[in-house]
Amino acid sequence: MERKLKMACVIALSMILMPTGLFAQNKADDEEAVRATALDYVQGWYDADGARMQRALHPDLAKRGLVGASLQPVSAKGLVDLTRNGVGKNQPGKKEKEITVLDLSPTIASVKVVSDQFIDYLHLGKVRGKWVIINALWAYRR
Repeated sequence: MERKLKMACVIALSMILMPTGLFAQNKADDEEAVRATALDYVQGWYDADGARMQRALHPDLAKRGLVGASLQPVSAKGLVDLTRNGVGKNQPGKKEKEITVLDLSPTIASVKVVSDQFIDYLHLGKVRGKWVIINALWAYRR
C-alpha cells in the first residue's frame, strides 16, 4: 500500500511539474525567436538586406517615427524598399545594437532596440508560429 501511495505521489508530482518545464522551455525558445526577429529588423536595415527585413515584418506593419511633434509613418513595403535601396547601409555611425525583450507572453511581445542612431519600441505577435513585428515606434537617439 505504501509503495502504491509513493508511486501515485511521484506520478502526480511529475504531471504538475511537466507543464511548467515545458512552458519554461517554450518561453526560452520564444524569447530567442523574438530576439532573432528584432535582429533581422535592425541588422537587415544596416546591411541593406531587404529579404531579412521582410521576414521580420507583418505585412500590415504600422511603423511611425516621432520626429519633433510629427509622426512619420512607413508601411512594411515602404520599409523593405528603403532597406533594399541601402538607406540604412549609407547612414554613418557604428551601427551598434542592443536588444531588450521588455515583456513576453505566448503570443505577443514588446522589445526595445537601441542602435547608434535610433531607439525603436517594437510590438511583435506570433502569427502561424512565427514571430513578426506588428507595430514599431522609433525616434532618433541623439
